[in-house]
Formats: sequence, structure tokens, C-alpha cells
Amino acid sequence: MRIEELHRALNTLSKEERELMEAIFYREESLRSISRREKVTHQAISGRRDRILEKLRKILEDKV
Repeated sequence: MRIEELHRALNTLSKEERELMEAIFYREESLRSISRREKVTHQAISGRRDRILEKLRKILEDKV
């Protein structure tokens, strides 16, 4: 996979989706700290993360 493809896939995300991915993977925030800030359960954040990753996976698989 090339970096350009990853950037294109990330650009398809909504602002909220992109912000969550940045918090988890770039700023290395814990799911619990994000959930406290968002006032939801950590399971809710985990579910959002999983749905977003699946969305990205499908986009990137279509590029291969």
C-alpha cells in the first residue's frame, strides 16, 4: 500500500471520524480518555473505531 492511497482513504472520512482516528493513532489517546471527553462509554468509542477501520479497509481493498 502506498502512502497516497492511505491519505486518499483518510480523506473520505467525516471530520468526526478523522478526529477519532487521529486521537487514537497519532496522539495515542486511550479509548477511556476519549470516551470521558465525548461523554460516552469506551465500548461506544471502540465500536466507532472498528466501523471506521472497516470502512478504510474496504476503500483500500478496492484500490488493490
